[in-house]
Amino acid sequence: MYISLSGSCLDVKSVIKLIIIGVVAGTVLAESLRLLHVTTGINGYNLLFNFDYIPLIGKYSNTTGWTGMSFHYFTCIGSVLVSYYIFKKYGWEKDLLPYVSLFFIGSLMLYFLTGLSPEAPDWNDWYAWIGFGSAHLLFGIVVGKLIQETIDEFVFA
Repeated sequence: MYISLSGSCLDVKSVIKLIIIGVVAGTVLAESLRLLHVTTGINGYNLLFNFDYIPLIGKYSNTTGWTGMSFHYFTCIGSVLVSYYIFKKYGWEKDLLPYVSLFFIGSLMLYFLTGLSPEAPDWNDWYAWIGFGSAHLLFGIVVGKLIQETIDEFVFA
């Protein structure tokens, strides 16, 4: 089954697979940062669930509750869906490097934005920055590899 959006078609099975990839990769991301925090004390884990610096919705931020977890997974799923369809426009959707680059570089920049939050690590905590970036590097690898292995779309000319 296909859904048409402004002339382009989305395969519903592929969208469902991409949502599952977002959940799986998001879990790997969260657990890798949680493991880093538990074993070393380096705290980049809370950054995944913290959105109190975002206007309008920030007042609902709760890093230990369901709102923080929901924010994290919606962000992961949205990132996978949007990046896949953007990369698909250029024929890069099955390449690993675009996902790894996007999520790694994006996370390194996002780390400093979260400095607007009182719960974030210090902006100059380089261990947290490297850990946060490395976990997102892993997220990009998981996303890219799962897309390579599970998404089978046929292009009809």
